Amino acid sequence: ILGLSTQDSRDVIGQIDQHLSLPKNSYQHQWKPGDLLVADNFGVAHQAIPVGKTSNRILHRTTIDATSVWWR
Repeated sequence: ILGLSTQDSRDVIGQIDQHLSLPKNSYQHQWKPGDLLVADNFGVAHQAIPVGKTSNRILHRTTIDATSVWWR
């Protein structure tokens, strides 16, 4: 993090990671056939969970080019 020492930066990132890892701050989808999940990678922190050897996941990624963001 700009302006912080390496250790202070690691500490802040660790605190953020710990906060985001709380159950109340996460969503784990329970997949059903035909489900489609859309995530805004710009606005979320995420971690992929393996689907297992008996399942398939089809992943399509798209990128939107914009000159600004909606919350400004």
